[in-house]
Amino acid sequence: MKKIGLYGWTLMITLMVVAISVIAGYVMFFSAPESEGRDLAGELTSMNAEDIDEETAEKIKEVQATIGKDHRNIGDYVSSTHEFYNDTTGYGAINHLNWIEQRNMADDILKKIGGFVESAKEENLIHDLEHIERLAKSVKEEENIEHVRNLHRYFHDLDIALNAYHDYRQVWNVTRTLSAK
Repeated sequence: MKKIGLYGWTLMITLMVVAISVIAGYVMFFSAPESEGRDLAGELTSMNAEDIDEETAEKIKEVQATIGKDHRNIGDYVSSTHEFYNDTTGYGAINHLNWIEQRNMADDILKKIGGFVESAKEENLIHDLEHIERLAKSVKEEENIEHVRNLHRYFHDLDIALNAYHDYRQVWNVTRTLSAK
């Protein structure tokens, strides 16, 4: 066997490092969105979330047909606020919140939610709106990620209940409105 020499060994080691790096990069790039991305957001892998089964889907349709139909104005607000939380907390953004932006949204919620509580006709929806109001006050008082996460979950579940939101086939079961089937 011939001697490789210093340059030969350097070339072989360099090629091995490049090959390992390419393989590791490939594995990390193609596996992150399915596992790591959702874990960062802390949203879709939580123990509190439930996949929507057929029975739950039927119950949701009942709620949408009654409560959702009677509360279109609340549903519109819920939808736009849910979209805000998707944009500002999804894909790991929950770990790097812009607290000024979150407090501004909490202000908006507090300005509008009282009117919705007065106009709501369904007891469980009123309860949920009052809970959202308390959470919004908490966001204004302290920088606690859990308050923002819970607001997002309330708006997510209410968006399902009032607007047939279905981008994710999961329910957090934080609202009375959606569980009152």
